[in-house]
Amino acid sequence: MSSVQDQVLSIVRKHCSVPDGEVEQSTPLKDFALDSLALLEIGLDLEREFDVTIDDAELAASTTLDDLVKLVTAVTAGQAV
Repeated sequence: MSSVQDQVLSIVRKHCSVPDGEVEQSTPLKDFALDSLALLEIGLDLEREFDVTIDDAELAASTTLDDLVKLVTAVTAGQAV
């Protein structure tokens, strides 16, 4: 797992209780019972961690952990998603 993946997973785990080893990058975020507020909090934590600004619509469109990783990677590289 890459450093970005590890950091994103760590942030998601802060907002829901998911034991180690039970998460794959393709796991839908809805499986973690995250509501819209929790997703926004994750977005704020990602912004702080990576020193970026993440568009709320792009964040809301992220449906899996892999989507979040791709979003963070694109934003940190200065690319539109």
